[in-house]
Amino acid sequence: MSSIENNHSRWWEGGTLHDKTIHDWLNASEQNRLATTVDIVFALKEDLGAPIEFSSGEDLMAYVMQLMACITGATQEYPDTHMLKIADVALASAQSLGFLPVSEDSPPVLQ
Repeated sequence: MSSIENNHSRWWEGGTLHDKTIHDWLNASEQNRLATTVDIVFALKEDLGAPIEFSSGEDLMAYVMQLMACITGATQEYPDTHMLKIADVALASAQSLGFLPVSEDSPPVLQ
């Protein structure tokens, strides 16, 4: 394996934006946003029981791209959102995309 290959992680690895703000998200690399969004999708599925089903990398990528686009689209042109936590915007975005059902027990951001 060449040193170039050693310096590049897989697209789903190395996300560092989990506890950052939208400002950080918008200024991060595409690879960092992708990797962070993969982690968010898995957290939605595993921790919140989101009915996210995938049997291939393509299926997973569809969820990742939708969520990533929603987070960016909902915030990019709105400076007032830039200090929000990514986790909060990701949760609201997942709900708006139908990844999470709303119930009486849902966190207030989802109701």
